[in-house]
Amino acid sequence: VEVVQGGPVAAQLLLAGDIQVSFNNWLSVAAAVSNGAPLTVVANGTWLGDGQGGVFVTADSPIQSLADLDGRTVATNTIGNVGDITIENLIAEQGLDISVQYVEVAFPEIIPAIESGAVDAGFLTEPFTSFGAASGLRSVADPYTGRARNLPIAGYVATEEFAEANPNTIAAFRRAIERATTELAADEALLRGFIPQYSQVPPAVAESLALPVYQDDLTVEDLQVPADLMADLGFLSEPLDANDFVFNP
Repeated sequence: VEVVQGGPVAAQLLLAGDIQVSFNNWLSVAAAVSNGAPLTVVANGTWLGDGQGGVFVTADSPIQSLADLDGRTVATNTIGNVGDITIENLIAEQGLDISVQYVEVAFPEIIPAIESGAVDAGFLTEPFTSFGAASGLRSVADPYTGRARNLPIAGYVATEEFAEANPNTIAAFRRAIERATTELAADEALLRGFIPQYSQVPPAVAESLALPVYQDDLTVEDLQVPADLMADLGFLSEPLDANDFVFNP
């Protein structure tokens, strides 16, 4: 297992043949497919959960709401990804006429960037949401609301070439992920117990952080939702049909 920063980097590694399967967010996948990348969805993943994300500022910041971000800098781990897309969606839903300048900062560096004043605000998602709150930062907006609430957000992808050449491997991988997803959806304690084992999140934090949502099934209709969101916000040059990037052996 290789850890990389952001969906676009993972997509590049897939296309280069450096990895065979990637856990990636559907927004990055839709953007890559829209640009001609031969990627295909091979297994289920997660949906956004309540309280997982936020736009954070220092306790004494003059920024009090989303509207106050006009002309401000906001850190996000990757531009054209979950952070800025969901924030722009919230701006649109609130009917605000504001312009935000997004700055790419790796998630572990966003809290220090906010605290030092290098950026005015930062997009955080768990476990960094919990870390930020514990550091005294405050949230001024939750981009995981409105149209983005319970959004299908991530899962597993491969290149079309690899999936078509290895259908049995993909089928076995899909069965394993589906079994794991079912077990995690049914047992919150199991999920929280895994978090410290496979990350640097302390057990005490893992016990309280907001969790993603696991569901038993992922449909083409589910995947169409984030693709339509991106197209409506102008992050895709034209509408994308989710049928075009789902692997069906």
